[in-house]
Amino acid sequence: MDRLRGLSGEGGTVWGMSDPYLAQPSSPQHAPRQPHPAPAGFRPILIVWYLCAGLLGAVVGLVGTVMHRQWMPWILVVALITVAVAGVLVRAWLGGGGLVPYAIGWFVVVQLFAAQGPGGDVIMPAQPISYVWMIGGMVMIGVAAFAPRSWFSD
Repeated sequence: MDRLRGLSGEGGTVWGMSDPYLAQPSSPQHAPRQPHPAPAGFRPILIVWYLCAGLLGAVVGLVGTVMHRQWMPWILVVALITVAVAGVLVRAWLGGGGLVPYAIGWFVVVQLFAAQGPGGDVIMPAQPISYVWMIGGMVMIGVAAFAPRSWFSD
């Protein structure tokens, strides 16, 4: 490139063509535009996304609660992995704040099914596998919350 500079005229041109790396902007109109930061403040769509995260937590909690005692322990393992994967998805989608409604949705559904129903039925009896589901699910949400930040950077 140095040999070509010797052939060029003044002002950073090579054979009549300007070099964008050497040329300086001649006026503020030609200065590179800086990206505008996103406006700070309330965005109504976040309410919808947080409700969706809570709904996802409720669905994962519902399916896991109903299925965790089938084909022990394999469905329990799959259900716990699903809690973690959905938590990572919500964190990648909405950031760490999105895990709060996800965790609340999951926790509320699991605790409702652990309580005694109107006819005396209990979907989650006081058995070790049910405790593993309840405590393990909370641990999996914690795993999603404390996953390395580098997993979620672009």
